[in-house]
Amino acid sequence: MIVDVHTHIFPDDMAERVVSQLSAAGAVPAFLDGTSSALLDSMDRAGIDVSVIAPVATKAAQVRSINDFSASVGSSRLIPFGTLHPEFEDVAAEVARMKSMGIRGIKLHPEYQAFHPDDEALFPMYEELKRADLFILFHAGYDVEIPTLHSTPSHFANVHEAFPDLVLILAHMGSWRLWDDVEEHLVGKDVYFDPSYVFDDIDIDQFQRIVMEHGPERILFGTDSPWTDQSVEVGRLRACGLEPAVVDSILGGNASRLFGL
Repeated sequence: MIVDVHTHIFPDDMAERVVSQLSAAGAVPAFLDGTSSALLDSMDRAGIDVSVIAPVATKAAQVRSINDFSASVGSSRLIPFGTLHPEFEDVAAEVARMKSMGIRGIKLHPEYQAFHPDDEALFPMYEELKRADLFILFHAGYDVEIPTLHSTPSHFANVHEAFPDLVLILAHMGSWRLWDDVEEHLVGKDVYFDPSYVFDDIDIDQFQRIVMEHGPERILFGTDSPWTDQSVEVGRLRACGLEPAVVDSILGGNASRLFGL
């Protein structure tokens, strides 16, 4: 089984517009049109069995409708994550609603949502998520579209220290383009990394070192589709110089255990 823990789709009636806007903002080409059908076709081509859908609310008013959409596309092949926003008021009720709809976790983006992950104002949210056994997939590190930097390895280390039982998946190998800091502050801690959107930027020796020193069992395959080609990303991981058994665990074994697949 191959599991991609980091993908994005949008409702069919807005996918083309949203993908076009995001591509232009970051000068990043999209490989898919942002629809669920395109993602499923891509998964078939890449040999990917299951993908996690990871939406982001840029405004608190978007949270409920985004969560409704994510839950509506959930299936045996698409695991729905939801979203929250630091300014969203009734967190406990929305967490309970997400749980009842089969949502398995949430995506938070400290750059789009303009917050520091270790801001104590967010701790009640984290407590609700932990109580509901929902995971958090964080955007981590720099973002190609936004010049701010709210999320660093030290911020995530603080969150893990405060909530050691909360499952954190830190995208882009712990923090995009901050991998020296990842090695200093996060490697070896009980948090997960995904290697989405890193292979063009990270030194392959450092990638291998982070995987092995952090523990291959805490690396979950992710692509950031539609911003990468899933087939290419599977091939890049297979060609990265890690032992085949390690690659297989990253491609799917670890996520299968985490999600109970």
